Amino acid sequence: VNPYKSLDIYDNSLIDKIYTLTKFNGAVPPHVFSIGSAAVYNMRHENKDQSVLISGESGAGKTEATKKILQFLSTVCGSTASRIGASIENQILDSNPLLESFGNAKTMRNNNSSRFGKYMEVNCDKKHNIKGCNVKA
Repeated sequence: VNPYKSLDIYDNSLIDKIYTLTKFNGAVPPHVFSIGSAAVYNMRHENKDQSVLISGESGAGKTEATKKILQFLSTVCGSTASRIGASIENQILDSNPLLESFGNAKTMRNNNSSRFGKYMEVNCDKKHNIKGCNVKA
């Protein structure tokens, strides 16, 4: 597998397919987008705040899973433009590598292992569009 080649298992057409399956029958394949889909569906249809907890050992893919959940949220809930021209969704996605760079160290399993946990709170308006994000380390 070429690590620099994008896989079609994470493209936007799959986001639409998984979210449609969630809306109509709730049966979705095991995929990181399925977790995001369930959270968005419950937020929209039950009007309840949702949480997604991503955990695992060093090198398990927590950072990548976070990026994919943010990709899903920005595709399904995105539509708000900021005053400087870039969408809030893109600002959140673009800030993730910067936040990952703080407090990282080389370990036996991973050359860039985070030394701290991170709490990201993605804020939405009443129409369920992303309005901002708070990050706490």
